[in-house]
Amino acid sequence: MTISSKPDSATAPEIVASYTATRHQPAWFSHILLVDGSGVSRAHAESALTEVAQAGQFVFIDVALDASSAMELASDTAYDLVIIDAHLAGAQALSLCRQLKQLETPPHILVLDESLSRARVREGKLAGCDNYLAKPAHASDLQSLLRLLALRKQRAHLG
Repeated sequence: MTISSKPDSATAPEIVASYTATRHQPAWFSHILLVDGSGVSRAHAESALTEVAQAGQFVFIDVALDASSAMELASDTAYDLVIIDAHLAGAQALSLCRQLKQLETPPHILVLDESLSRARVREGKLAGCDNYLAKPAHASDLQSLLRLLALRKQRAHLG
């Protein structure tokens, strides 16, 4: 497995890292944007994604600390999946979901939240969130979602 961290000094300072985690590179990969301003929460999500890579799934992950950095990245890159911490400052998480769904190629959006109350999930779905998972993220849940997205991606390419 290779994990390389390469902060890009040409981009905004809020973009913490961009790295690749892989065991081998299959014909498809998942390009993921992780949006999380909390160091502990972000570390849990990165750890789960690393486990996914160790299981043989190729993932390329960009990390942003806030919604504005995330939108800057998403405007330039077609992500397969955007993982958003529900507890971004203020109402940034829901606002970010709405903005991402307005992109030419909207990504699949996963929100991680400690509270999976019906009201919170409904609010997230109305904002454009595709999936909601409890924090901390578990590698098996992320792996299942990435496999589903990869199958959809393969079917779309086959026509």
